[in-house]
Amino acid sequence: MVAGVLVAGLALAGCSGSDDERAGGKETSSSPSVDVTSAAPSPTPTPSPYVDDDNVLMAKGDCYAAVADPVEAGQVQEVACDDASAEGRVVYYSTEDLDGRIVSSYSPYCPDNADDVLGITRGTGMGQEFAGHSDFVAFATASQYACVRYLKGPHPGDPGGGGMQIRVGDCLAAEDETYKEVACEGDDVPAYKVVKETIKGADCPRKNDILLSTNTVLDRAGLDETAYCARAL
Repeated sequence: MVAGVLVAGLALAGCSGSDDERAGGKETSSSPSVDVTSAAPSPTPTPSPYVDDDNVLMAKGDCYAAVADPVEAGQVQEVACDDASAEGRVVYYSTEDLDGRIVSSYSPYCPDNADDVLGITRGTGMGQEFAGHSDFVAFATASQYACVRYLKGPHPGDPGGGGMQIRVGDCLAAEDETYKEVACEGDDVPAYKVVKETIKGADCPRKNDILLSTNTVLDRAGLDETAYCARAL
């Protein structure tokens, strides 16, 4: 970085000389002198390599970015949170096995502020682990998972954002005989908005509200009593 031009001295000498010289019509003067020096450009700092201090891949508080040359699409790696490439921060780390339940509409626990879930694979024979989004092939058999919040908006995990667990304030669009969560303000036109979380068989606030089940693995097995009241938009 160029620091700029440094003006070291600016001296303007006035008239000088003895009385005799002036009396003789001789007058001497010093020419103005400007001493200009340029500061040498500062070297561009080289970023320090990222160091995983906790030795846990995607631990709570860690940040991540896409891998430039991934093994599979969707793979991510830890980076410093102030790195320009950082996408999000881990808000919850779980050692619970996913074991394919994501592809069966299983929703792992995540805090309300989470925007996405990343799967973390078991280490290979060399002890290496990988993490990635849901399009990461190994994600469905991951041994751990991490709930993350994006560093920049929009946040699909927020009410009405169109992602993560369905909650009060989310919007739904009709899809065949079911409903899918969509952003309340997006390309997909929502048909309903969730106004209350309740239980199966309960009455909803208004007569025309519909009662929807969670449609998860537990729900289809008859082990989930959670339901939502949704209102037509």
